[in-house]
Amino acid sequence: MQQKWTLYIEEFAKIKKAEIEIAPFLVFIGENNSGKSYVMTLLWGLLALGRTIFPKTSPKSENYKKCVALIEEKLKLDEYRLTDEDMLSFIEFYSSILNDKKNTIIKELFSTDELSIKKLEIKDYTRKESLVLKFVEQDDEKQRFSSGKNYVKFPIDKKNMTHLTSRHFLPPTPQSTILS
Repeated sequence: MQQKWTLYIEEFAKIKKAEIEIAPFLVFIGENNSGKSYVMTLLWGLLALGRTIFPKTSPKSENYKKCVALIEEKLKLDEYRLTDEDMLSFIEFYSSILNDKKNTIIKELFSTDELSIKKLEIKDYTRKESLVLKFVEQDDEKQRFSSGKNYVKFPIDKKNMTHLTSRHFLPPTPQSTILS
């Protein structure tokens, strides 16, 4: 696992408040009916279904605009190694989407309108090795992101590119590389 992060939850099922440090080996111990399965299902859902919660069009949020501006600033480079401050911008963006979509996520995972969550966010994110953005010449217009252990490739037309469009940035997203 290249990164460490904490999943912060408030008022979900029987859980009043929880901060769960995500690690390669994670064990929940507790009394029966204390919420362990709910939390594990939620965590699995975030990792497995994470890409589906991102909007299909460009969000209007300041967090999103900050991420796009950061990337657009680097388009002339072949690659750019994100700083801790850069990563924080992306994590804030992802957390805002998680919090906005939290009850949609819960409904999809648990197939009920009876369950809700007050707060859901990512905290205390760190990586062993910085994530690298690689700006590569696109082969065709339908080419999308690809990602690996420590990089996210952005296919762009370097000769005609001056800014990113939602096709470049939304989905799929770098979330799979950042969180998994």
